[in-house]
Amino acid sequence: PLQVYDIDHDGIDEVITAKNFEILILDGRTGEVKKRAKTPISDEEDETLIGVPFNRYAFDRLNPDGIRIANFSGNKYPSDILLKDRYCRVYALNKDLELMWKFRNEKNTGHFPYSFDIDGDGRDELFCGYNLIDHDGKLIWTLPISEDHTDEIVVGRFMPESDEAYFALASGTEGFILADFKGNIIKKDRIDHAQRVSVGNFISEKSGFEFCVTNFWGHQCIIYLYDCYGNPIWEMENGLNGNILAPVNWTGDGRDLILLNAHEEKGGLINGDGVQVVAFPEDGHPT
Repeated sequence: PLQVYDIDHDGIDEVITAKNFEILILDGRTGEVKKRAKTPISDEEDETLIGVPFNRYAFDRLNPDGIRIANFSGNKYPSDILLKDRYCRVYALNKDLELMWKFRNEKNTGHFPYSFDIDGDGRDELFCGYNLIDHDGKLIWTLPISEDHTDEIVVGRFMPESDEAYFALASGTEGFILADFKGNIIKKDRIDHAQRVSVGNFISEKSGFEFCVTNFWGHQCIIYLYDCYGNPIWEMENGLNGNILAPVNWTGDGRDLILLNAHEEKGGLINGDGVQVVAFPEDGHPT
């Protein structure tokens, strides 16, 4: 896992990564180690950890599965580092790689927690494993969900008539979920294993933003489009799994296209009607 970010605010990006049970901050120009520290010790009882094969954590120290930059300290710029394992614990470190707090989830952490300042106090909260966690590592609320985990998260103000912001989640076998900042589920569509979600102005004639979602297991290769309220618009099967769904500003007219994959026939960019409008060349590239 790694992030590229100017963690010391000197105008030059560092590479923040983990290797051999160490967290490393590397000079982005040379790769030289600027700071290093051992990852946290795994001191919980193995049988209490979620996602551990055979109820035994294989290492004495954390083997990080993900890294995120956050601002739990309330600094003028984000300078804290979040580590997570697969799929139970998160650890907050400051810019000197000192442990600030840790949180052990009773629900699966998912792949990539989302940090941002919900309450406007200048410090980030963390959405992780259906839980909202405060800047000091204390649980605020949890969604009424216990199965599977969240694969991807989008946060924003999606509805034109409301200043309220929401979570849009691709949550595995729990499907596509819209939830508010108080922990209430607004909309839910169980589409088997929801894997990816993106938001964009995919249909310019409709107000608000649309959500594009795809699943990975079960009814795989299906792509779904929802309106800003989470109501389904259409679904299609393109025959390929692992679609990216990134919104692409291709035409410059305020409408976003949807990036699927690199396949010449079944990939490329589609519009809000699900029609391919930009194809990749047949040049032998991997798909």
